[in-house]
Amino acid sequence: METRRKTLGRRIKAARRAAGHKSARSFADAIGVSESSVANAEIGSERVGEGVYLDIESGLGWPTGCIRSYLETGEIDKLPSGVAVATPKRDEMEPQDDYEEMIINSSLARREKLKLLRGYRKALDEERRVLQPDQRNHPHVATPSNNPETSFPQTRKRR
Repeated sequence: METRRKTLGRRIKAARRAAGHKSARSFADAIGVSESSVANAEIGSERVGEGVYLDIESGLGWPTGCIRSYLETGEIDKLPSGVAVATPKRDEMEPQDDYEEMIINSSLARREKLKLLRGYRKALDEERRVLQPDQRNHPHVATPSNNPETSFPQTRKRR
């Protein structure tokens, strides 16, 4: 397991550098973890948690769970060959509304801010998905007159 972690660490370091992060600190800041967490991952330390590995995968554009899979199986092909760096996303620390601006301007650590922003944005996306159903799957909207479960009794017209 120790050699797997060292091999993994070398891959992470190479991918980080290829992504344009000359230091572990700049990469750590970009993904919202501590510099020591990235440094520990790069040297193959066993003190790196799964959450840090998930953040590293995301920051490098690697498939989610590839690090865990590699550490469990030892199959090197579970890790991206060469460098598979994702194209940069929009700056996660750029506010999209007043609530996000309040989070960003708070005194929380960067990692905590990113967690809050990601959770808030995920909730907004879910709300949009629920409130705007896919029209291909729901071409007809049920109305009280054509849905027997919600139909109202017909009233007689007065003369």
